[in-house]
Amino acid sequence: MYQTKRSQVMLQLAFAVLILFAGLMVALPAEARKTTLEKKQKGSTAAATTEENRQHHWRYKALSTMYIQGGVADIDLDALNGRLNRSGYDTIESPVVPIGFGFTHRFKRAVAGLDWVFLMHNTPTPPDDNLRMDVRNWYWQVTYGADVVRTDAFSLYALAGAGLGHTGIWIAEETGDSFNGVLREPARSTSMTQTSLVLSATVGADYRIETRKTDRKTSYFTIGLRGGYLFSPYAGAWHMYAADVRNGPERGFNGPSALLTIGWSTKRHPPKSR
Repeated sequence: MYQTKRSQVMLQLAFAVLILFAGLMVALPAEARKTTLEKKQKGSTAAATTEENRQHHWRYKALSTMYIQGGVADIDLDALNGRLNRSGYDTIESPVVPIGFGFTHRFKRAVAGLDWVFLMHNTPTPPDDNLRMDVRNWYWQVTYGADVVRTDAFSLYALAGAGLGHTGIWIAEETGDSFNGVLREPARSTSMTQTSLVLSATVGADYRIETRKTDRKTSYFTIGLRGGYLFSPYAGAWHMYAADVRNGPERGFNGPSALLTIGWSTKRHPPKSR
């Protein structure tokens, strides 16, 4: 009798556990689905917030400027001029006129940019009237720095730059022959090139005049001044086509410069909250 009652109690407990388990099996998926849905909703909200923050982060106070530049530079060309003078050529007069273009992008106070500058100067005259000569100097640099002072209309900044400088010398013989005659008997000509490492330190100021404003961006006419110093800690070997030229002047670009920049700036606005 005791065993029968005990068995009945055990069966009732087992049945109750089974019913409880079945109820949990029904309830848990619903709760899981609800939790999953809530997580998805939270995830979507978080993703939207993250995307908005990302757009806000990358656009807030982002200011891009494209410009042309020109000015004056007192580049040390004594090493090259000494070689030209000893060989009977006229020398390159200094100061020279740098002319080029560039781009800067500002995010908060950081300033990053790229400059490409050609150094315009006189062409040395060869000692032989039958020779023609051309000398070209140019350099490009990647720049990075920061705004010391910045408002919507004005920026005072400092930049450090690193890039490569190139010098090319072309000498050709004047023939006075026809096109076909030159093809049959090419005149004597040659070219020599040198590449050097160019570093710079620059301080500049930009003034911006607002020209157009929309919900997404503001446009400015930008004018600026820059003063800096170029120096070449390393100058490579001279090359004539694929061959090396020994004992060439080793000095690269060194000297102060002052530049006027004129360009167009665009400031992007952060997206409005919905």
